[in-house]
Amino acid sequence: MTLNGTPSTKGVAVTVAIPANAFASPVVISITETTLAPPAGYVDESPVYDIAALPAGTILPQPVPVNIPFQNNINVISQQLSLYASTDGVQYTRVQDSYINAGFLQGSLSKFGYIFAGYPMSAAELATCGAIGVAP
Repeated sequence: MTLNGTPSTKGVAVTVAIPANAFASPVVISITETTLAPPAGYVDESPVYDIAALPAGTILPQPVPVNIPFQNNINVISQQLSLYASTDGVQYTRVQDSYINAGFLQGSLSKFGYIFAGYPMSAAELATCGAIGVAP
């Protein structure tokens, strides 16, 4: 499953690699680049993506590889840059196996929901921005 052709995915697509026959019955999977703001206190280096399945309530039988491109305009990549995932778009947790690979982040998605590339703001970044949730 791939999303490309958006301003944020030029050159590197968002991909989710779900194995053939992963589900017992037909499932429709979509990837949408949302306009959701990143969670408060994070620097976002990608849009928030919604990776969804129909019928609603479909569960991934096993973690699947996901690639999310990131954009860094200051040419300094934070050591904390990771994928962050959420089932509700409010509470995000770090994808434990996420890592940087040539302009995108890779990791394993264990549940359908929202995902973005970013990192928690430092106290200095929060002070510089003057507002929580606004990228420096």
